[in-house]
Amino acid sequence: MTARVPDQSLVLENNLAASERIQATRGKDYLFIYTAAGKPFTVVMGRIDGKILNVLWFNPRNGSVIQERQIENSGNIIFKPPTSGYGQDWILILDDTTKNYLVK
Repeated sequence: MTARVPDQSLVLENNLAASERIQATRGKDYLFIYTAAGKPFTVVMGRIDGKILNVLWFNPRNGSVIQERQIENSGNIIFKPPTSGYGQDWILILDDTTKNYLVK
């Protein structure tokens, strides 16, 4: 059984050019959303377990992580990556706060 599956229904912006593509995947209590050009996007919440979620940004260019805040897992929420433009890719990480996943 696969613990993580692709799920584009998590993101409302699905008609972007290939160079600006936003790609989503999720597990039971976490999700990852990749933005190729750092464009803002809207996440449909409530698709993973957890009442409160951690919001983190992973920078695939240098491996750093920015922990942003905690949010309720409901509604539709717009996320804006720390930087945008060509070559400014980011991965949004949302996870259930009760799981205490360690991020280094």
